[in-house]
Amino acid sequence: MALQDQHLWADVPTRAPQALQRRHPWIGDVRGMGLMQALELVDDPKTKTPSPKKGKALLEAAKAEGLLIGLGGLHGHVIRLGPSLLVTEEETTDALERLGRACAAVDQQ
Repeated sequence: MALQDQHLWADVPTRAPQALQRRHPWIGDVRGMGLMQALELVDDPKTKTPSPKKGKALLEAAKAEGLLIGLGGLHGHVIRLGPSLLVTEEETTDALERLGRACAAVDQQ
């Protein structure tokens, strides 16, 4: 992809986690810039009580999908997404699809 075409998909890493948040109320907050994103996982979307249990569950579900993500936050409830700056559009789309399947797997638990 040519450098001038980067704007065509540059907001995908931001929009996709926000779409996941709308489908999964235990994703209490999505924040970040560009490729660096964080998903804060909560037990209750109203009180925003941290959910380290969901953090571990999503970490394991993502691993089962072949996706390595980071887990952080004071309570181990924040998923960190930080791919290489050389990641392609296709790789980004694939990773976000895997993350979506991992979130669905957590819903089944």
